[in-house]
Amino acid sequence: MMISARVKGRGEESVALNDIVIRNGAASRMLSLEARVDGEPVTRYSADGLILSTPTGSTAYALSAGGPVVMPSVEAIVATPICPHSLSVRSCVIPPSAVVEIEVLSATTRRSSAPTATES
Repeated sequence: MMISARVKGRGEESVALNDIVIRNGAASRMLSLEARVDGEPVTRYSADGLILSTPTGSTAYALSAGGPVVMPSVEAIVATPICPHSLSVRSCVIPPSAVVEIEVLSATTRRSSAPTATES
């Protein structure tokens, strides 16, 4: 299973085998994010970032951030917050056919750098 991402306003699409990571620049700084699945609000995250992983990626960065291990035969997208600022925030398992939208509501930084998305 592969995962793809588009940054609104940039028009280019990235495809990844493991995960897509939304974070605030090179240093970890808190982000306030809203997650929507198929247009419906699911949750808000206050965290250092968010990992959207495939089953292959579930045993990499997402696992070290506290996410579940997903068997390769189970097609799913797992949203795992990076260092969430609340103990009640957990990973969310999403069907692979869903459209997942992540909106950055606010970013705390020392410099005026925009949040970035990386893939692995």
